[in-house]
Amino acid sequence: MTRSGTHHGLRALSPAYQMMLSHDPHAAGSIDRRLMESMELLDVTTQERLYRPPGPAQYQRHSRPALESVLRTIPGVAEQPVAAITAYCQALGRGVADDVFALRFGGTEEAIIARGSDWCTDVARVACVLLQVAGLPARLVYLFDLSRAYSGHTVIEVFHHGHWGVVDPLLGIVYRDGGTQVYSAAQLQASPRLVAGFHATASANAQGQADLYTTLGIAAYAVADTQRYNCTVTTTNHYTRTVLDMAHKGWPGGLRWLFGEDA
Repeated sequence: MTRSGTHHGLRALSPAYQMMLSHDPHAAGSIDRRLMESMELLDVTTQERLYRPPGPAQYQRHSRPALESVLRTIPGVAEQPVAAITAYCQALGRGVADDVFALRFGGTEEAIIARGSDWCTDVARVACVLLQVAGLPARLVYLFDLSRAYSGHTVIEVFHHGHWGVVDPLLGIVYRDGGTQVYSAAQLQASPRLVAGFHATASANAQGQADLYTTLGIAAYAVADTQRYNCTVTTTNHYTRTVLDMAHKGWPGGLRWLFGEDA
């Protein structure tokens, strides 16, 4: 479980998850590693501060012209930016080769868009930045079910309709009721049935998705800061290839830690 008194970075997680994330396929010191290491655990002591309204939009027009060009190609982005950008980012995974040796991780958002990706961390970062370019505050949210092995996911929160609301760009889900009611990560954590309801028709593992909302970490990421980070692109490492290979086989013998992470 989480470590008492620790709210920042990997130290907020169990030793098994610390080990897992230290073997993340993104390059050590890269943008994705540093953002994950900066996350703040969401709990009763941090919730009020984490859910304050955001400050003014920080994006400077013409500073990321390629991303502005992408926005102009997305149908419906002017009328429904959150839904349109979510659908666009979900489509980034179409046509990506199902070959663990061909997978690529990280890079600038422009690079991820150019190659396509179905890796949740990369897709979430693209969605976070495109929403900011469109004028909407957004941030990354890391999800963990610490009771199970290798059960992590990355989504985002975007500030719309006056509230922070979760968007899962990999699965193409905007957590809202069809009107102006949006659901934050804190609300989904408190009401797992909400998560399961959104996934009931889209996923056979609706309860598994709900369980991911038990431990949450939030990381701020401003589009203007991209150039401050190392945006190295990497391939799969042995650790990731082993886990993905077992996932493709359907976890014969059941889901379990493979490298003694829980020892």
